[in-house]
Amino acid sequence: MRQHASVSLIVKIGVVILLVEALVLTSLGIFYTNRFSAEIDRSLDEHIRIPGVLMNRQLLRYESVADKQIMTELVGDEFIAGMVVSPDGDIYYALDAALVGTNIQDIPDLPLGLFSRETGSMVMRQELPDDRTSLVSVTPIMAFDGGDPVFYVYVQSMTVAAQQRKTAVTWLFVFGSAVVVLLTSLALIILTRSMVTRPLSALAVSAERLAQGKLDEPIDTSRNDELGGLARNFLNMRDAVSQTIGELELSNQELNQERMRLQAMVKALPDLILVVDESGMCLEAMASGNEALLATPVAMMKGNPMTSIFPKEAGESCLALVRSTIETGKTMSLVFRV
Repeated sequence: MRQHASVSLIVKIGVVILLVEALVLTSLGIFYTNRFSAEIDRSLDEHIRIPGVLMNRQLLRYESVADKQIMTELVGDEFIAGMVVSPDGDIYYALDAALVGTNIQDIPDLPLGLFSRETGSMVMRQELPDDRTSLVSVTPIMAFDGGDPVFYVYVQSMTVAAQQRKTAVTWLFVFGSAVVVLLTSLALIILTRSMVTRPLSALAVSAERLAQGKLDEPIDTSRNDELGGLARNFLNMRDAVSQTIGELELSNQELNQERMRLQAMVKALPDLILVVDESGMCLEAMASGNEALLATPVAMMKGNPMTSIFPKEAGESCLALVRSTIETGKTMSLVFRV
């Protein structure tokens, strides 16, 4: 029973630790995973805008959109398309040379609404037919602030690597959290078993032996925490029980001696002694003489009224005497002939 209780306590503590750690780590994981994902998206947005920003400041030539190496260095390895488009939609420069001289209206699935003054510079995510996602940036090139766009820089990049990074970070956090929960929970359970359940089990053993009457069981009171206080209280209780038992044994000895003394006195008396209550019921009967002289044996007197032990007249006289003695508190005597 003690072992079952101890194991149950450890299991409960372990479950609480696991739940608390899982809750805390899950909350932190969601927060930091979302933050890291947002940081990846922000970095992608900044990189895909770089060609348009540089061209707008005349720091990058328009024909650079057709140079895979330059665009990869600026945007990243997942750069897949780039164009410089006039306000009329004509394509002047493009990574795909076949598009040069054509119009953006001839390109299927291209959102034409991006190429407008009202839209301005923007970045959007576009779902591809193969369920992949690409990042699209359109930046208007202005001759001067507040003027109409003279060109639009269109840049497209895939987000597969970014998504893989997000997934890797998520799994890394899940794996790391599982390891942290396992190690910390194991350490806390071992520590709890050593500092809590074992001392409680020792006190349970002492309580069981105390119930068996073994009052010399040693109890460790060296701890200075709550369990140490519990052990000291338990020790005080044991000492109090031991003292009470000693006092009871001493009282029993005194009562036995008193009983033996009374029995000796009764045996020395030649008369019959009855202990009766106010109703005349015999509570105790003692006689040391010849019981053959008595009308009723001593063993049959206890539990019977005096009127059945003695003749009716004598019994009623004795009962009246008993009641008068109880009322007055004085010793009285009655003489009658048997």
